Amino acid sequence: MDYSKIEDSIMKTAMDIFKQSAVNFFNLKTKIIAPANTEIKDISISSKEQNLV
Repeated sequence: MDYSKIEDSIMKTAMDIFKQSAVNFFNLKTKIIAPANTEIKDISISSKEQNLV
């Protein structure tokens, strides 16, 4: 089970519910208008090239 996806979903839901009250609680001078992409990107690069010296 990929717990990072579950954690991400929980955090997005919590921020959606408490978005403006959280901003007010932390005394930030901003307004949340939309969620941002927070997915963790996993990039794997492999190469079949060989360096011949």
